[in-house]
Amino acid sequence: MAKGAKKLHERATERQRGDQDGGTQASEAEGLPFDCCALSLVPWTSPVMAVVQEGRGLVFELSHIAVYVKKHGVDPVYHKPLAREDLVTLHWSRNGEGKLHCPVTFKVFTQFSNIVAIRDTGNVFSREAVENLCILPRVWRDPITNEQFAGREAIITLHSAHSQSSGTPTTGVDGPPFVTSAKKVSGASTESAPSIRMSGIAERILQKAEASARRRAAAASSAQTSSANVSVAKSSEVQTSFTSGMCAASLTSTAVTPQTSNARQIANARELELRRYRAIRQLKKKAYARLETTHGDLNLEVYCNFTPQTAENFLGLAEKGYYDGTSFHRLIPGFMVQGGDPTGTGRGGESLWGEAFPDELDPGNMHLKHSKRGLLSMANSGPNTNRSQFFITFAPKAHLDTKHTVFGRVVGGLEVLDKIEAIKTGKDDLPLEPITIKRALVFVNPIREFDKAQAQEHPDSATNEGAVEHVAEYAEVRQKDADSVAPKAKKRRVREEDVAAARKPSRTGVVFKNFSDW
Repeated sequence: MAKGAKKLHERATERQRGDQDGGTQASEAEGLPFDCCALSLVPWTSPVMAVVQEGRGLVFELSHIAVYVKKHGVDPVYHKPLAREDLVTLHWSRNGEGKLHCPVTFKVFTQFSNIVAIRDTGNVFSREAVENLCILPRVWRDPITNEQFAGREAIITLHSAHSQSSGTPTTGVDGPPFVTSAKKVSGASTESAPSIRMSGIAERILQKAEASARRRAAAASSAQTSSANVSVAKSSEVQTSFTSGMCAASLTSTAVTPQTSNARQIANARELELRRYRAIRQLKKKAYARLETTHGDLNLEVYCNFTPQTAENFLGLAEKGYYDGTSFHRLIPGFMVQGGDPTGTGRGGESLWGEAFPDELDPGNMHLKHSKRGLLSMANSGPNTNRSQFFITFAPKAHLDTKHTVFGRVVGGLEVLDKIEAIKTGKDDLPLEPITIKRALVFVNPIREFDKAQAQEHPDSATNEGAVEHVAEYAEVRQKDADSVAPKAKKRRVREEDVAAARKPSRTGVVFKNFSDW
């Protein structure tokens, strides 16, 4: 005979209940969900706990239980004395999907979970986590806040899996069930049973439950809409070839919400710039400029194909007139002549972006070595500290390789270099005859042409997945930074204290101070 089949005899329990139909025993009660108020029977939003028995508690909605306690002074289930001060605010944890879970084990709470709360802190955990972290090692501290609590009696059971299966209330309190199932009348079928009119209180409870369900459904639909909008916005962003790593992190760490899919990492501003510079290198084009000095003109070839960021800095400052009126403040015959500092002290100057930018060194590229006369290179005070100062070599200087970025060479006006090198110098290698840059002109700028071409080809950069669609935005930011840098630098005058601070004790031999400090 099957387990659930009707028997031809009457059992003792059926005789006690008066059940003569020989059917199986019906469930005596339906468990109350753990996320529902024990007074209103609807899901709570501001949960509080009332300890009604030793080690066991009830969960209420604060707005409902506060009014009830103020009026009656007892709990609504067992009618035991209860004051407003006896209520403990509960702190439940939710995962990335918005479901209630244990903050230690990250297991989602269900109707068959054993849920406890720490009375002193109000934090809610699974029974398993509290037993392993507090009860077994006898360490009476909150697993989350590390606050000490009053031992085992401060661990309050809110929901018990045993009470759910046995038909008692899911709040874990031994007592009468909240919802009692209607017993079948002997000899009457379910279909012919007359409908029973619910009381006004029951109707209001059902109406509130339906309204709450509608609100939750509306909130879920709005959350899906917002998540769809976020996904559309993320899809318009530039993604790298690397993943975010959250899937692997969730596999190896219990502190990360589990994830089963990999998402590509969004490129940051620096990665976008590197993509842009790689595209500029692939053009294999060079820029051409001229420095009109008081001793003649120097025609320059700038390596946009080898050092695009350094070339962009020099060309951008030149186009903005940053170098106009500046002087070469240091001259060492047989070595180099240095300029690009509006203050004339060797300690000033700003880059096109207002801050130092990194070196562009390539030991395997012969064009980026200080191997001949007339090379254009960046002056710095250490690794990745390039700003606006540059120097032109008078002779090969191999010891400067991999320390300073070579970004161009002199292609016209080498006789002007001879005139400049012949100028006598005084203390601190300061030329006795001023060498002033009257004007800096840029004839060909491949970087500017590249930006314009990309802006025309990709007018809507937000929908493009390439790396160069954001060029116009970053170029505009660089122009604003350059506009703010150039006027300030040109108006700055050499102060006496700057000159005094720049003076150092004379040394025997030639010492290139700016390049040996680091």
